[in-house]
Amino acid sequence: MSDCADRAASQEQLNFNVAMANRVNTPPLPKIGRCHNCHEPMDEQLFCDADCRDDYEQRKRVSRQN
Repeated sequence: MSDCADRAASQEQLNFNVAMANRVNTPPLPKIGRCHNCHEPMDEQLFCDADCRDDYEQRKRVSRQN
C-alpha cells in the first residue's frame, strides 16, 4: 500500500515527464563568424560576452511569449 509520499513522488515524476515531452527543442545556433547579438566579428564563439548572450536569450524568450 502506498503512502502520501509515494503518491507525491509518482505525481512529481508524471509532471516531469509531461514537461519534458512538451518542451521546445531548439536547434543549436550555428557559428556564423559574428556575435549573434551585436554582430561583432567573432572567430569560434557564438557571442562576444555573457551580456550579449543574455540579451539574445531574453529577446528570444520574449518573442516566444508573444
